[in-house]
Amino acid sequence: MPKVSVIIPNFNSEKYIKEAIKSVQNQSLKDIEIIIIDDCSTDDSLNIIQNIAKSDSRIKIIQNQKKLGAGLSRNAGLDIATGEFIKFLDSDDTMDFDVLETMYNIAQETKKDIVCGYMQHVNSDGNVRNYDPFFYKKSSMFNGKIIIPDDTPDLTPFNIVGIGDALYSRHLFDDIKFPALKWEDFATIPIIKHSAGEMAYIDKAVYNYKIHENSTTATDLKKKTPRIADIVKCSDILREKMPTQHQDRTDYLEFNHVLSRALDVAAWSDCSRTEKEKIISALYRIVEIDIPKPTQNIFMLRRTPLLNRINAALSTIQKENFSIEDVLSQIRIFKNEPINLNAAVNNYNSLMDIYNKIVEHCELLYKNKTSSSKEKVEFVYQSEGKIVQCTREQFEDKLLEEGLDFYRELQISKIYSDEQKDLILNLFSTAFSYLIPQIDKLLIVPRYRKINTYLRPEYESMTKEECMKSIDDVVHSKEFQTYPMSRMASHCIEHITTPLISAYQNFINIVSRFRTGGSDGR
Repeated sequence: MPKVSVIIPNFNSEKYIKEAIKSVQNQSLKDIEIIIIDDCSTDDSLNIIQNIAKSDSRIKIIQNQKKLGAGLSRNAGLDIATGEFIKFLDSDDTMDFDVLETMYNIAQETKKDIVCGYMQHVNSDGNVRNYDPFFYKKSSMFNGKIIIPDDTPDLTPFNIVGIGDALYSRHLFDDIKFPALKWEDFATIPIIKHSAGEMAYIDKAVYNYKIHENSTTATDLKKKTPRIADIVKCSDILREKMPTQHQDRTDYLEFNHVLSRALDVAAWSDCSRTEKEKIISALYRIVEIDIPKPTQNIFMLRRTPLLNRINAALSTIQKENFSIEDVLSQIRIFKNEPINLNAAVNNYNSLMDIYNKIVEHCELLYKNKTSSSKEKVEFVYQSEGKIVQCTREQFEDKLLEEGLDFYRELQISKIYSDEQKDLILNLFSTAFSYLIPQIDKLLIVPRYRKINTYLRPEYESMTKEECMKSIDDVVHSKEFQTYPMSRMASHCIEHITTPLISAYQNFINIVSRFRTGGSDGR
């Protein structure tokens, strides 16, 4: 019995498959088998695989009789795998030479069924990108550390679903298989990881995720897929098979993954605005139905600690007659209160810079309190010596970012006592609760606010079944399937000219203000 079976599904990867296989062949752990499943490739990749296999008896080749997709191809590999452990690799990705040996040894030492590391982005030339790994490394983790999913809500191996970041004991897949869906790992890997109960983590990149023009990640972000509803079907499988005690975890995963796909739709370059609105509205409504109270989810709250204070402030506001004027007045007074002079003034200036901006911007929002976020009320303020112009919605986003920056700075500050920190954070939380509608939802994942511009009111009362039918109708419509070049050209022109027109209009407005004496009336 080999120690590890490496399973590689392949479809038309002639540019990358040789490098992927070599990265497995060259592993320092030699007692392995390499199972490659060709999914009816039409390029030269199958010939490349067969030629490599002639000189390596560890390679087994499966040829699908019809195209099955990555999930079912992996199942075919699992059916013939004989290794003690399983490692998955896609045909355009690689592993460093010592990955399998390191992970296998940790599995033996800890007696755990799963050993997890992290995945990292690499460019098409194989160089690691200059930013955090794809599945973000946590500095608090160390080799062989045992982690339990429910006790580690902030650890990325359980926040983001991926298939290549772990070594799995083969028996974990005896009763669980990948579905014939896109994003099939989302419907499988969380269940596998939680069924293991505990796992070991190594602080090491165990998977090189290659980004190129034909990679799944790149195409999902740029081009439409008629299988967009699969993300909901995967969520439904996850909800059905995950134990009930993991309900909050399931909600958290669905919230992030389904809305992330909605953001992908917004970025599609080959899809009309009407089609985007229908798909995004349906996905958003489905999340609302499945997760009616996301701001009460324990994993959401732990990921965004400030949300706890916002929730408390909202609850207090509902019970008592708070005055926003009094809250703003207290915020101004606090700025002039004595500081703890005995402590090291480690970040006083940066803290005060953010503080002053928040006070100024809270008061500007208060002066325009009658405007709604969707109204194009003009907000003009100074930032780094420049005049900035934006809508109320953009200004609210800026205030939220400043609030989060201040929260982080205050937490590490030794200038103020814990009582002072609590006081000012409570005051800011109360002010934000008054000034920014639906701030509790916005704080969970601020980037999802972009989705709001695509939402159609008629979807607010739809059932989940009606939403799924709406998506199905869109992706199977003749217009969605063909997308004539004239519409593509029109979309591209609109995409390019809209920001130019907006920038020109901003320039005209700024010139007009200076001609009339400037924004302050001088």
